[in-house]
Amino acid sequence: MRHPEESTTNGDSEQGDIKKTFFSDKIRMMTDSFDEDVYPSMPNLGEMDVSAMSSTLYSKLTNFLTGIKNKSIKSSDSVFKEKYTGVVFLYELGFYPEISSWYIGSPFIAVNNGSDLEDVYEIPVLLLGKSGRFNCWISIDASKASQNEFIIKSIVLGDLL
Repeated sequence: MRHPEESTTNGDSEQGDIKKTFFSDKIRMMTDSFDEDVYPSMPNLGEMDVSAMSSTLYSKLTNFLTGIKNKSIKSSDSVFKEKYTGVVFLYELGFYPEISSWYIGSPFIAVNNGSDLEDVYEIPVLLLGKSGRFNCWISIDASKASQNEFIIKSIVLGDLL
């Protein structure tokens, strides 16, 4: 079972596998659910099941979030489908607290092109800082993700919580 980002003591985030006997069995007993994997959820984020994302996409997303945290992401980076997306996002991000860690929610897979092909992964992320937290919704180009590329179509920042 894969699980979402967890903050470590130095503020970095890491992904790991948790054995079901360590995590899920206790929750399954409490919820009487033995048929499905049980994932934690958070208010304003939802369930934190990232199993719908490939490990490559998940890795590239966490690399992007680490780049935001370390302030190494530039508006001209090839990760943004359009340059203005990076310019606007980084400008707006300046009005929020510095990011120290995050949690990634279950992606929504949108089919918008009329051909029944996956078009966009809409990924909710809860960004945490020392002076507050806020949601972020990152839309990834699904056709590029299937080719192991990470292209951001849009990013929406939520209110400070």
